[in-house]
Amino acid sequence: MILLIEPPHVSLGNISRFYGAFGTSKADFVWPPLELMSIAGYLDKFQIKNAVYDAGGLKKNYGDIQEFIEKEKPEMIIFSTSTTAIYSDVLTAAKAKEISKDIITVAVGTFVMTLPKETLELNRSIDVVVYSDDEEIVVKNLIESRGNFSQVRGICYRAKNGEIIKNPPQEVIKNLDELGFPAHDKIEKEIYRDAMNKRWPMTLVMAQRGCVNHCSFCICPALYKYRERSVEHVLEELKWIAKLGYKEFKFVNSGITYNLPWINKLTDEMIKAKLDLTWMTNVRADRLNQEILDKMKMAGCHTLAIGLETASPEILKNVGKNITIEKARDAVIMAKKTGLRTIVYFILGLPGETKETLQKTIDFAKSVGSDFVTMGVAQPLPGTKFYNDLKEKGLLLTDDWSKYDPIKPPVYQYPDLTSKEIFLAARKGYRQFYLKPSYILKRISQIRSFNELGDNFKNFLGFIKRYVLPL
Repeated sequence: MILLIEPPHVSLGNISRFYGAFGTSKADFVWPPLELMSIAGYLDKFQIKNAVYDAGGLKKNYGDIQEFIEKEKPEMIIFSTSTTAIYSDVLTAAKAKEISKDIITVAVGTFVMTLPKETLELNRSIDVVVYSDDEEIVVKNLIESRGNFSQVRGICYRAKNGEIIKNPPQEVIKNLDELGFPAHDKIEKEIYRDAMNKRWPMTLVMAQRGCVNHCSFCICPALYKYRERSVEHVLEELKWIAKLGYKEFKFVNSGITYNLPWINKLTDEMIKAKLDLTWMTNVRADRLNQEILDKMKMAGCHTLAIGLETASPEILKNVGKNITIEKARDAVIMAKKTGLRTIVYFILGLPGETKETLQKTIDFAKSVGSDFVTMGVAQPLPGTKFYNDLKEKGLLLTDDWSKYDPIKPPVYQYPDLTSKEIFLAARKGYRQFYLKPSYILKRISQIRSFNELGDNFKNFLGFIKRYVLPL
C-alpha cells in the first residue's frame, strides 16, 4: 500500500501545495490535492495499490494522520509540501517513522524540487525527495526499485550511512496523455470549493504543464517544461468527472489560451459533448479574441482569471511579464461583453515598486471594471529569479520559510520602501475594492443559489480575517 498524504493547513489561509502554488490562499477556499491525485492516477494504471488522504481538506491534524498510517500499514508514504508550510509538512514523515522505521517517506512539491538536499537536512525522517518534473513516473520507479534508490532518476535520498545523494534527473515525458487522469474518484469531493464557484461539487483539471512565459517571480517556468495534453485526452477526463458527479471544475493551467487552435478545438468538442459542467480558467490577456471567448462561454466557462500583477509598465518589464495594462483592460471589456466574470490578479512589492506605483496599482484595480481582484504580496520563492536577485542584493530580511506567505508582510524591503508599507498597501487595496457599499449590493444581487450565498459568506468572513482585522 502506498499512501499519498496532503498535510494539514497551518496558516490563517488554506495551503495550496501543488505545481507552483504560492502557498497560502488569499480567499477562503479549499482545492483538492491535484499533484497527489495525479500520482495516484498514474499508479492505478499499473495496479499499484494506493490511497489519497487530504488532511488539510478534511481539517485533520497530525494525530489523525498517524492513526490513518497505523490503519493502512503502508510500505511508503508520499507527502506534498510548500515553502510557507515546510517546517510542519515534514512532520508527516516523522509521524510515519514513529510507527515504523521501515516506512519509506517521500516528499514532493516545488519547495523540495528547488532545495532537495536542504529538505533532507530539515528532518532526518525524510528518506527521499523527488526533484524532477513528472513526479508520477519518478514515484512509480521509486516504488519498483524496492529500496535500491541508487538507480532511480530524479530523486535526492539519504543513504544508509547518512550521506545525502542526488541522482541524475528524470527525462521529461513528451506525451502528457501517458500519465493518465488524476484520481478524482479517491477524494471526498463535497469538501472542495473555490472562491469563484457557481456549482458544486468542483475539482481541478490541468490540461497543460509549465508556462510559455518566464516571469521572474514565478516558480512554474523554472521547474516545469511547457507541454499540452491532447484535446481528446482532456475531453475524456471531463466526461469522466461529469460521470463521477462533479458539476464544476477549474483549469489550473497558467494560461488555457496560449495555443489558440488547441483551445478552439477543445471548446468545439466540449460544446458537441453537451457536458453538464461549468468552469473557470486562467488566461493571458494578450491571448484572447471575441471568437474564442464566445466559444468558451458556450462550452460552460463563467469566469476568467487574468494575471496583470501591476499597473506600472516599468515593473511589468522588470519581471518579464510581456503584457500591457491596455491589453488587460481590453480583456476585461471583452469578457464583460461576452457575459463572463473576471478576476484580475495583482502582486504588490515586485522589483521597482515605489509608494507611487503601489497607489497606481490600487487605483487601476478600482477602475478596470473587473468583478473581483486579488492583491497579494509578492513573496520570493526559492528557485525564482526574484528570490535570487533579492538574496544577491542583501534585501531579504529572513530565511525563516514560514514567513514566506503572501498574506503576511513580505520577507524583503527596498531602500525606499519597507516591508510594512507593501503589506499595508495590499490590505488597503483589498478594503477599498471590496468594502464599497455599491460593490457589496451588486454582489448580493448576483447570487443565484443558497450554495453560492453560503460560499460568498465564507469568503467574506475570510476576507475580514485576512484584510480588516489586525494580524
